[in-house]
Amino acid sequence: MHASIVSKLRGFAVIEVQGDRCESFVNEAGKMGFVIWNIRRTSPDRLQLCIILRDYFRLRPVLKQTGCRVRVLERHGVPFFLDRLLKRKFFIAGAGLFMAVLILLSSIIWEVDVVGNETIPEERILAAAKAEGLHPLQWSFRLKTPDELSRRMLNRLPELSWIGFDRSGTKVTIKGVEAAK
Repeated sequence: MHASIVSKLRGFAVIEVQGDRCESFVNEAGKMGFVIWNIRRTSPDRLQLCIILRDYFRLRPVLKQTGCRVRVLERHGVPFFLDRLLKRKFFIAGAGLFMAVLILLSSIIWEVDVVGNETIPEERILAAAKAEGLHPLQWSFRLKTPDELSRRMLNRLPELSWIGFDRSGTKVTIKGVEAAK
């Protein structure tokens, strides 16, 4: 039986039990409700098995009773991973800094495009948008709502009958419909 997801989350150890009464050790551990698996004999006086981390710390009475000794061969699971990770403080700081910069850079409008204009120059629409606070390198959380932005832009550009905004990531597309003459 392989380690389950729960045992990997809680942590488990692969240990080697050495002594003359290895079978008694397994029986006593089973009586006490220890979770052990992958039991195999490696030599006449040694067993190798997997045990959950919580049960590993409760082994002392069983070891004293059977006269066996234990040695940890491998450690697996989240507790051991976190222990190794916490020893690398600069790695954690770098990952945190990377995430902060990524969030900040994705909160900036990098590109503003204009679609649907035929007679009105694109520069004039972009100038009206800039006057309302919509321009490249603008924080996206500082933008007005699309309804308010649309209403104000229509006041600045009476040649348009409708104007809409489509924000896709860090790009804003201004869609305009020119009024019929």
